[in-house]
Amino acid sequence: MVTIALLEIRKKRGLSQNNLAVKSGLSPNSIRRIEGNEATSIPVATMDKLCKALNCEPGDLYHYDPSLPQDEEEKSSRGKKKG
Repeated sequence: MVTIALLEIRKKRGLSQNNLAVKSGLSPNSIRRIEGNEATSIPVATMDKLCKALNCEPGDLYHYDPSLPQDEEEKSSRGKKKG
């Protein structure tokens, strides 16, 4: 499963959620949603702002762990037949 590593990177940079929000131009709520894996997708413009604020590459913000279970919603949508 792919997860977002924003919390880990933000803490390594010594930033609070509010500091990152100000630095990136995103709302504190957006930062919280992304860190809590509540965001179902992250727009490219948002990733660009985060990467600029954190001085990192987009790939740095993602973590892949095949041992983690997939989201139940994702599993159920794959099981549905079209048509």
